[in-house]
Amino acid sequence: MQLPPEIRYQIWELAFGLKQQRTVVHCVDERGGKFVSNQPISPALYVCHESRNLFLPRKNLTFAFGTYVDFNLDTIYLIDYEEKADKFRRFLESPSAHHIQKLAMRKSLVCEIPMLGHMSESQWEMKRLLKSWVELAVVFHDGRELEAVWKDVGQLFIDLSARAKRRYAEISYARAYTKALNSMMTANGVAETRYRFVRVIE
Repeated sequence: MQLPPEIRYQIWELAFGLKQQRTVVHCVDERGGKFVSNQPISPALYVCHESRNLFLPRKNLTFAFGTYVDFNLDTIYLIDYEEKADKFRRFLESPSAHHIQKLAMRKSLVCEIPMLGHMSESQWEMKRLLKSWVELAVVFHDGRELEAVWKDVGQLFIDLSARAKRRYAEISYARAYTKALNSMMTANGVAETRYRFVRVIE
């Protein structure tokens, strides 16, 4: 006997958290010549036709980086791009990059973007290519290797406390650096980037 539709829908909602607005961190790396996320496609999308039809409209998902991403909520975390100018450029020009609203990078990458020119020129070029980009999470205290980050599909960020921001010199430097970047952008009529200073929740 088949259950009534309203009961089946409730089961799908409970099983796959269809009503939850959960932020997902996607570690995106170049593998097999393509930039892909470490996040698997949700089982709701291939269990059956009914679960797929319920899941997609409610989650505001876009197929990108080999999986489904909610660009309004999810963060794209870049690992292992330091001093790799060609790889970084390929990422910026990859087919899905223009959808990105929220980026995350370690402080070492934020303050040393692997592009030629003044730091303001690198920022301008990133904004030109990442047309939807509005937020950058500057990540501290994450010394993991790429593969460790890649395997951590449940990682989340938490904002640093005001005390932590004052305590460490590298955080103070990053705050001053990003403030200067925003000043340069606004002076040239370019929208500011919203910066967060975060660490990975352990």
